[in-house]
Amino acid sequence: MDVERNARTQVLYREVNNHIETLQGSFGMPPSIVVMCECGRGCSLQVEVPAAEYARVRAESTYFLVRPEHQAPEVDHLVEDHGSWLLVEAVGVAAEIARKSYVN
Repeated sequence: MDVERNARTQVLYREVNNHIETLQGSFGMPPSIVVMCECGRGCSLQVEVPAAEYARVRAESTYFLVRPEHQAPEVDHLVEDHGSWLLVEAVGVAAEIARKSYVN
């Protein structure tokens, strides 16, 4: 696995999801939002997350939302399992890339 490429893909999807959240929020605060899986695979699967949880996740530069089957132990470790989605934290080089590119 190319750890740096995986980490950059995670960051890209986080940025896309921030735009999705902004668009959805412009219609009023929904109870949940549907965002893209932030795995480093570059998949197109969606994740439905309570809006409050999404805001909490975005407060940490190294946190990402992924589908359960998309966790990559080489770049992240499990923080919380919510059934249909996981909160993972980037580690090592992936965490450094995530911190450097973080905009909140």
